Amino acid sequence: MRKSHIVLAGTFAGWLLSISTAGAETIAIGACMPPSCATITQLSTNNGSIDSFSGAFADFTLSVTGQGPANPVNLDSTTVYFANASGAPTSLDVFVTETGVTGPVAAALGFLSSFTQNLLTSGWSVTEATFLDSGNTAFALTTPLSSASFTTSDLTQIGTAVANTGSGPYSVTEEFAITTGGVLGNTNDTIDLTATPLPGALALFAGGLSLLGVAGLRKRRQRLNLPYTPATA
Repeated sequence: MRKSHIVLAGTFAGWLLSISTAGAETIAIGACMPPSCATITQLSTNNGSIDSFSGAFADFTLSVTGQGPANPVNLDSTTVYFANASGAPTSLDVFVTETGVTGPVAAALGFLSSFTQNLLTSGWSVTEATFLDSGNTAFALTTPLSSASFTTSDLTQIGTAVANTGSGPYSVTEEFAITTGGVLGNTNDTIDLTATPLPGALALFAGGLSLLGVAGLRKRRQRLNLPYTPATA
């Protein structure tokens, strides 16, 4: 066989492989009201790299988006909550999960989580967290990666972790846990989760991404153009 034919055959095989693996991931959005979170209600799902939900759940109006390719993993989710409650203390957990992640895979793979808090009514608190599940299960909080808690707005925190992905595919989940503190209001949050094949590069990568996160924070706020009502007792 000629060399050119070999190259062509290899290119064609790679193209077929890309077709078979493209779109293998599924993005899903779920929610629950603590302490009744043994079962997470699935709000929407999409067999692809993006999913979104807008509507009511319990005492909240939600707008949630999750997107990211499965290889390499780069899950980005943005959430907006508006409380509909009468002002009674209320808690809400929202989950954005990506199943079917095919790579990179490693016994010790680095994960970098960028957490941002854009808007937060005084009296509210939000904890953002990231998780991995080598069993490829939706909304599974099997292996905690990183987390950050916020009680004020306009903040960004970076977290790094090393975890075993198994042989793949696996799933990654981002969680937003909010508490209203008995105050009517709203909040807007974002999480970016990225896999880094070289754990030794985490410190350098985190430093660079933190600067990008701060710059992107203003752009997100301007794009969302969210209304904000001062907290009331």
